[in-house]
Amino acid sequence: MALCGFAAAADKPGAAGGSDVYVIPFSHLDLFWAGSREECLSRGNFIITKAVQIATQHPEFRFLLEDEVFVAEYMESRRSLPEPDELKRLVKEGRIEIGPKWAGIYQNLPRGESHVRNQIYGKRYAREVFGVNPQVAHLGDLPGYTSQFPQILAKSDTPFMVQTRMGPPDCSLFRWRSPDGSTTLVWNAIKGYGWGTFLTSKNMSDEQKQQRIQKDVADLRKNYQGPIFMNWGSDLFAPSEQLVGSVAMQNQRLAPLGIRLATPEEFFRAASKVTGIPELSGEIPSSWANIISSMSHLWPPAMTAVDTLLTAERFAAINFALGYADYPQKEFERLWKWSLQTMDHNNFGQGGNIGDVRKLEYAQEVTLRSGEILRDMLRNIAERVRSPFARSTSIVVFNPLNWQRDDVVKTHVSVYGDVGPGDIGDYLKAIRLVDEAGQTIPFQVEQSYGTVSRAFEMVFVARDVPSLGYKTYFLTPAEQAETFPDVCALKLDNPDPAKPNGSAGSPLAWNKRTTLSQSKGW
Repeated sequence: MALCGFAAAADKPGAAGGSDVYVIPFSHLDLFWAGSREECLSRGNFIITKAVQIATQHPEFRFLLEDEVFVAEYMESRRSLPEPDELKRLVKEGRIEIGPKWAGIYQNLPRGESHVRNQIYGKRYAREVFGVNPQVAHLGDLPGYTSQFPQILAKSDTPFMVQTRMGPPDCSLFRWRSPDGSTTLVWNAIKGYGWGTFLTSKNMSDEQKQQRIQKDVADLRKNYQGPIFMNWGSDLFAPSEQLVGSVAMQNQRLAPLGIRLATPEEFFRAASKVTGIPELSGEIPSSWANIISSMSHLWPPAMTAVDTLLTAERFAAINFALGYADYPQKEFERLWKWSLQTMDHNNFGQGGNIGDVRKLEYAQEVTLRSGEILRDMLRNIAERVRSPFARSTSIVVFNPLNWQRDDVVKTHVSVYGDVGPGDIGDYLKAIRLVDEAGQTIPFQVEQSYGTVSRAFEMVFVARDVPSLGYKTYFLTPAEQAETFPDVCALKLDNPDPAKPNGSAGSPLAWNKRTTLSQSKGW
């Protein structure tokens, strides 16, 4: 993402509707950072309870809850108590705002579908439980930003975003354009997401706080003239009742500059009227130095979990459409929410080692369970395939992608007799691999073994497998093995057998010719 200077640099954004400082009380509700998952969720419950109490006593108080995973924990753990109804009322009135994300996942590392699901489950929960449609994605503490995120926000009806780290240092408000042309209005927290916590500091006088606000606002005014977003809060901060009085007092001292408590949506309703907002595009790579060293063991299993889950969903949808099986909607949602927690942006904190273990457990559980669902769905389809040959073993090749595909297939195939499983004398002579039209397909048997019959580890190339579909091949008995032309021939630069040990710049002369062909033996 380029700096503000490359777009509309000549014109500073103009103010609209006043130049107030909007103080946004919130808590960055970290999972796995300041303790175990359960400790962080319990701290979240305490924070939400306190926010509800202060909002009930002070109508002007506002609070932001970034992610629904904490909100859902609060609602579930307090079921049958009066607090959930009070939170619902405050959210409906717009005094406590909940975000559209399920969890605080990384931007750059997850699959795009993970970002989509993070929005889907967050939005769905807010609509179904609270009857609201969150408009502001608050991306607390993230070290980088992927270029397609505005497109995901636009398609999930989320027009606004707060960027809290790594943003352009000279641009407070901008429109972020994705490659498809979608845009999101972004507040870039140049002063950091814990900027306003000095308002309740016990180590600063009221005069020092006033001077701090004036200085910080003057810094931002060098490039921006519109309303200002000031976070109050940081990692697992509980709201302070003193904030209400502090803001009221500073509002009197700072006139004509106005300062008020607000939610992110209240701020963006004012900021969206600013004129001359620059437009930026691109991405910010992940910028934390410890990402590779501390997370390399977590992300491969996290990606495997997502890929397996997506494939399971696709073929479960096909099964449901064909009437072969029920669609496990609740199970998929549970697995997705676990998967999203494996991508949480925290690691190496107070709960780092415990959190890493939990993330790996989630990834493994998602892979295992979604893999079972996937195999069941593929089996349902494969069992309905009929062979056009009197004697054959079917090999059904599935393609989960959205386009027709050629690719290498590695598969395990067991053959059985019609009565006794070991009555496979016809297969023991030789075998052929053919398609539905009976055309021979080259293959290689990497190994074979057996107890009651015979199993083969086979490799072949499947061609023209339809998108989100399958193609069937058949292993049939044969009188003799077919031969195939060599796939390729490799010639060494120095094929002299008298020089088996190559020197620098000279390849090993260990073989004059290497070929790839069908294995004829078992």
